[in-house]
Amino acid sequence: MFELSERYNAFTFLQYFHGKDLEHTFEIRLLQDPGGLLVAYPRSLLIHRGEIYTGKEKRNTNSKIKSWSDLSEVISKHNEHGIMGVFFTPNSPYFEQMGGSHSRDLDINRISSQFVDIDAPKQLRRDKQALESWKERQVERLLNHQMLPSFIIDTKNGVHGYYLLSDEAELDLFRPIQAQLVECFEGDKACINESRVMRLPYFNHIKNALEPFMTTVKVWNPERRYSQREIMESFPALKEEVKRSLTSIRPTNHEIVEQVNATEQPEKSYDGKHIAIIEAVKNHLDPTSETDEKLRCRCCLPEHPDKKPSVWFSKETFWYHCSGCGANIPLDELATSLKWKDVIDLLNISRLDIAESVKKIRDKAIDVSSMPELELTDDEKAIKQQILDDVLRKFEEELGQSPNSNYVRQFEDLITILVKKLPAEFLVPMQMGGGKSLVTQIFIIEMVKLDPDFGLILVVERKENVRRIAKTINKAVRKEIAYPMYGFEKEECQSNELHGTDFIRCMSSKVWKKNRCAYTFRDVDCKYYRQKFEFKQYPVIIMTHQRMYLEAVCLLGNTSISSGMGDYSLEQG
Repeated sequence: MFELSERYNAFTFLQYFHGKDLEHTFEIRLLQDPGGLLVAYPRSLLIHRGEIYTGKEKRNTNSKIKSWSDLSEVISKHNEHGIMGVFFTPNSPYFEQMGGSHSRDLDINRISSQFVDIDAPKQLRRDKQALESWKERQVERLLNHQMLPSFIIDTKNGVHGYYLLSDEAELDLFRPIQAQLVECFEGDKACINESRVMRLPYFNHIKNALEPFMTTVKVWNPERRYSQREIMESFPALKEEVKRSLTSIRPTNHEIVEQVNATEQPEKSYDGKHIAIIEAVKNHLDPTSETDEKLRCRCCLPEHPDKKPSVWFSKETFWYHCSGCGANIPLDELATSLKWKDVIDLLNISRLDIAESVKKIRDKAIDVSSMPELELTDDEKAIKQQILDDVLRKFEEELGQSPNSNYVRQFEDLITILVKKLPAEFLVPMQMGGGKSLVTQIFIIEMVKLDPDFGLILVVERKENVRRIAKTINKAVRKEIAYPMYGFEKEECQSNELHGTDFIRCMSSKVWKKNRCAYTFRDVDCKYYRQKFEFKQYPVIIMTHQRMYLEAVCLLGNTSISSGMGDYSLEQG
């Protein structure tokens, strides 16, 4: 894996950013690529004058990186199971100022380069030929510009362009130039901050362990170096108001709101005030990872010295939950107790009533212990205890700590309801990261082993979870018993592309109509057509809400599902 030429390797690449002897400080960050089955926690390795420091204490590991073999050995040592992506900071933090090995924007005091991250549209990523063609066009765009990049990196889903700097850079010019590059090449709008980490070439992108993709340098011209002024003058100028809002490393609350409102909103459609609150919270929590829905970080409560990231913070509901100490509080209470004035001010501006929506859910929650119909038999209690033991063991393995009493009670309530298998609706509120998926998966695995006639339809929100849960269950029982079904997507149906339909539903579901999908008559491998017949062969179906809706509306033209899947009413939930 690590046998590369003396010239073209990650160590040589890093030397052009951080000096021949890596004398400038930088961070190597190991992050798990999304979609993997195993869990690995983010790790930060701080390189200072060639020496490696880790953890919140910046502990000196007494190791040095002097060559490519040193670098590969260090990363292999810290990369759990080889499942993590390898990233680096092109810019340098001020070592003496840092409180740990994780770089923040405020820590950066040296700019080595300007860079742009150009990602392919999601609809192209499943078609390898179309994706490669798109990436070639982006490389041509970079090379056809008068400002030629020093490096062009080929990543799994796009390309990165770097412009090395020839003289001492000004911190205040970094973000405006980043914004110019984003605007010119339609790059990632988030890739403008000083401590941004980028994929380190010659390491694998490992979303699918069976198909790892090695990130490589496609264009290698480190002799091309520019001043920031040269780069700035080569690209269209930014509007003055945008430029002003980008120059400060930590903008004021109102500047954040204005800046976010002035740009295109991300896929999760939060308004500018909502995003401003998220950005302010991130400055306090210093998250170790982030998704569209939540932040993950160490607990910030003074009474809990959190060694591992135990906190999930919901970006949608502004709810803070720690699986270690059991803290479960809304953001307004958290910000008030910790005196986060900037967050409190933003919450007052937006006038969000965070607790109201949560209260509605709690009002509908049940008390399992007070319901006679949920009293278990001795056999059911034995099954419940077996599942609970497995859940607690798995929880400790994944998080490195025992669940608190609230978690155990919620596990017991959910397992009781699942084991009882009553034809009724029950609402059990659980925190983010509270183990809902874990409990459900282990329940299915155990029931399949105990009962050959067991069957279940599990409905989840995201198609990524559909595939992951089905794969986990099948791997655990060592046979194909769980079938993943997920909803129609525009980019996955070439027939709809060709015939210009409205993309509202998959036309293969309407084989009795005149405008039926041509795939169904050519014996072509169409996932949506196949799924209608294949799912009947499996006892466990994992599906998305979207797919459930399509089964009801597209197949039957109403809001109920029947036939092979049994009867189900969407109005019942």
